[in-house]
Amino acid sequence: MLMKSLFRTLIVSIIFSYTLTGQIEFSEEANLLGCGGSTYGLGLLGGGISFFDFDRDGWDDITISSEDGDPVRFFKNNTGTYTEVFFNFEDPFFETKTVQWVDFDNDSDFDLFVTSNTDSNRLYQNIGSMTFDDITVSSGLNVLDNETYGGSWGDYNNDGWLDLYICSRSATSGVGSNFLFKNNQNSTFTDVNDIAGLTTENNLSFCAVFFDYNKDGWQDIYIACDYEEPDLLYQNNGNGTFSNIANTALRHMSNFSMGSDVADFNNDGYLDIVTVDMVSEDHFRNKVNMGGMNPEKFWKLANAGYHYQYMFNMLQINNGNGTFSDVAQMAGVSKTDWSWACLFADFDLDGHKDLHITNGLKRDMRNNDYLLKRQAFIDQRLAEAKAQGNMNYTFDPIELINLAPSHKLQNYMYQNTGQLKFKKAQKKGVIKR
Repeated sequence: MLMKSLFRTLIVSIIFSYTLTGQIEFSEEANLLGCGGSTYGLGLLGGGISFFDFDRDGWDDITISSEDGDPVRFFKNNTGTYTEVFFNFEDPFFETKTVQWVDFDNDSDFDLFVTSNTDSNRLYQNIGSMTFDDITVSSGLNVLDNETYGGSWGDYNNDGWLDLYICSRSATSGVGSNFLFKNNQNSTFTDVNDIAGLTTENNLSFCAVFFDYNKDGWQDIYIACDYEEPDLLYQNNGNGTFSNIANTALRHMSNFSMGSDVADFNNDGYLDIVTVDMVSEDHFRNKVNMGGMNPEKFWKLANAGYHYQYMFNMLQINNGNGTFSDVAQMAGVSKTDWSWACLFADFDLDGHKDLHITNGLKRDMRNNDYLLKRQAFIDQRLAEAKAQGNMNYTFDPIELINLAPSHKLQNYMYQNTGQLKFKKAQKKGVIKR
């Protein structure tokens, strides 16, 4: 994909209002709190951010991923305001995607794991007092040319040590693979894909999550996959192996799964799944940009074992019997435009998990009018070049991208009503209590 998205990091604060309106509001206060001016520049498809108390002082700090040429940035929380801090490790200044703090070596302090879609991932071991060693190579996590986006940590073999699953969305080289790395309990990891029975194909995966969907005491893995690649639901067999049960546990799934999360949103004791896709709730945008699905292609994929994939968000409610039922349309959360990430959290503290979904693209690259305009532009430039005797004319990708329209979209905030329904916030950043 040629399009490179631009995003500005927004740090929000929660303002609890006990007025007659009973609203909880979010306002953008990055500059006021000391962590403004953070951008991802020309980073491809955006990057991640973490709110995590990396120095264990009881206040959540901020870590921000980087575009190519910039460092990963760290902001320490000083009881409500932020100060940028710097650590001793050498930052290679390449594009990063996921920034995660994790105690992989069980020494009670937090280490840093960073994924990259342009270079190797990095594992920085905290050797004490926030001093770090880059142990990427010695740990066995030096995976090159893999276009890694997501990293997920979980104890799949119940040995008390966190293992790692990384996701590759290799849309350019086509050679990337997801990996499950077993923690050897000595600051090294071993690739156990083959032993565990996991696919080594290029699944175009953005992210994965460990969770025990069937409450058998073993962590399973859900993987969200883009384009025609079907999502994967790996059931942990309890013996070091997994079985993909997606086609039997899910009646259908998203087509372009971009982000996913799990939580017990209906409070029945079982973990449910949400995945986000790219359909707009606005009828005009829906028709102009990504109008409809191709029935012939749909059935070709389904008959080839790629399952029933629909271009909608999925809210998979756990039935408690090894199967899930999608209730996204009934719940009112099936269409949130070009979506990226989703997060379950009880924002209004009423005991029910609400849902936040981020979306948007700098330019509408799937706009049908733009595609016609772009082709006409290309034909015209080629004809002009040919008339001048230039048979090797090359196009500037940015010039072609700039022909596409641009529309600012609003992220979605849904309030969980507790009745298998979600209510969209009346205006940006507001949930009514």
